[in-house]
Amino acid sequence: MSSKTTALSRQVGGAHYKGFAIQPVEFALVNNLNTAQANIIKYILRDKNSRVDDIGKAIHYAELWLDVVQRYGLPGHGKALENREVLGLPVIPLHDFIRTNGLSVEVGDILLLVVDKPSARRIRLAISLMGNLSN
Repeated sequence: MSSKTTALSRQVGGAHYKGFAIQPVEFALVNNLNTAQANIIKYILRDKNSRVDDIGKAIHYAELWLDVVQRYGLPGHGKALENREVLGLPVIPLHDFIRTNGLSVEVGDILLLVVDKPSARRIRLAISLMGNLSN
């Protein structure tokens, strides 16, 4: 019997995501999150070299997202998660992702703002909370 290595079971350039029961990329792809949301989650959870740099990257992605939302008059994300549930497509509930991975309340609050019905106001609040993580 041969053992097959899956992409989720290996990581290039470190092991900073492999310790998560549900990896950030898995959560983002299953829940059809946009690029900014996926990167915010990735950088908030990453503990690779410099925590301050990673939080700075997460903040930058939130600021990029906010710029695009405001420039094009977009809603933060729309109803992608709700639509997936109605269509019977798989979702990973945010509370399961937070609990399963043992994330802090502070990180959970930020993820709630950027994943669950985000808006320009909620993105701004997430940016503010992310700034507190690096202190």
